Amino acid sequence: MTFLGVVPDRGAGEAAGDAGFCIGCLYTVQGSALGGKVIFRQLDALLPTSDGRRFFEGAPQDGANWRLLCQNLEKQDRLSEMVAGARHAFACFDALVSETPAPPPRSPAIGARLTQSA
Repeated sequence: MTFLGVVPDRGAGEAAGDAGFCIGCLYTVQGSALGGKVIFRQLDALLPTSDGRRFFEGAPQDGANWRLLCQNLEKQDRLSEMVAGARHAFACFDALVSETPAPPPRSPAIGARLTQSA
């Protein structure tokens, strides 16, 4: 988002402390980074330099980060929290792009904490 000049709202830290939810968010972010790298390579024929596609380039450590995440995913038993985190991250991306408010997270534990703090 920095590349586009957008300063994302950091939110209220609603996922802090919920490991499964955070892992789901990380899965979405790191998977999106790898998808961007694929797009970057596919544009080689159309844009011979990185100008016009640099947004998709990613970082050198993206592949290693993904492998490490996948190794740790296999050790997790919090599938419902991870799915909730992944869906929330996608909703946040959508909200940043479409400028609509992101929905509250759907994780029961997160929802309970948000309700109690309101």
